[in-house]
Amino acid sequence: MNCIHLCLLNAAFFALSSASVSYSQESANVTKVEEFLKEIYRDCPQYVDSSHIEFGKDCLKRTIFHKVAKDQYPECPLLSVAQKKNKCNEQMSYDLSSFDPQTFNPLKYHFFYYSPNTSFFRVDGTEYIIEIKPGK
Repeated sequence: MNCIHLCLLNAAFFALSSASVSYSQESANVTKVEEFLKEIYRDCPQYVDSSHIEFGKDCLKRTIFHKVAKDQYPECPLLSVAQKKNKCNEQMSYDLSSFDPQTFNPLKYHFFYYSPNTSFFRVDGTEYIIEIKPGK
């Protein structure tokens, strides 16, 4: 069983343990969707249109950041292994040295936004786990 499957199995544990384990969560910053898209599609501005903005908002609404102890959920795959987008901006930065959920652009990554299952990624070296809720 690979790390992604193990992390998916822990989704239920996240929900069950929230009452007894201290952690915080917050949603991705939907108000920055146009800024995020402009960064990703810097050299392809035709993709910063109303349909991509709506798609981006939908993805951001389903992106949740959980702050948990670094030793919890060690089986969770690291964000550094997630496939990155760079077709329209080859100089895009993926620096996570000062991770902040309010400024982090999850749209830079090929997350499984339309998978039937929830997926999780640990932000390397931090207490943050990114949850991607399933699409409709």
